[in-house]
Amino acid sequence: MTNNGAEPCRLRVVRKCPDIDWERVWKNLHSRVLSASLTSTWYVVIHEIVPTNDRLEAIHLSPTNARSNCGQEDSIPHRIRLWRRPDHMELGTDEMGIILRMDPKYTFKEWTLRPFFIFWPRQRQAAILWIQAHLVHYRLQTHWRLSIYEFMDFLRRSRW
Repeated sequence: MTNNGAEPCRLRVVRKCPDIDWERVWKNLHSRVLSASLTSTWYVVIHEIVPTNDRLEAIHLSPTNARSNCGQEDSIPHRIRLWRRPDHMELGTDEMGIILRMDPKYTFKEWTLRPFFIFWPRQRQAAILWIQAHLVHYRLQTHWRLSIYEFMDFLRRSRW
């Protein structure tokens, strides 16, 4: 009654990316294989509220959106998968294909930002979801100091 027949208000991120299956994203985010800390970290990434220089510049709290150490744009995709030093590998679709044990042409970089994928059987879905959530958590918590090889060691130490 308070809307007076107007369309219900949608989330900013849903308005920004209307072509994503958001029902699938929310179902994956609230999966029982993810701990509360992984879910909250991924929630922050999905809603794009990570305090990157890109976001801080948009709300006028930072003079520039560039990173101080590499000079590139500081955004969520840059933090999670695109940041590269000469002694570290870039985390692209090829590396994700290796980690997930699937053909790289069937992996998407968007999966780390918004988990809209579905796999069968359910155990494989849970495993891929668990790996992707740990990747997001790892990259945001370690501030990119470690390589993909150290991420693999991190996964080995994590409990399933």
